[in-house]
Amino acid sequence: MECREAVLNALALWGDSGFAAEAWVDEQANELYNDMR
Repeated sequence: MECREAVLNALALWGDSGFAAEAWVDEQANELYNDMR
């Protein structure tokens, strides 16, 4: 998923914790996916 990678890269630039950012992105992606079904 290119979008997810882009978001993770942006968060990494901000100096956020990569692990927390990844968990948040996964959560958002899951909600979006569920909404689209």
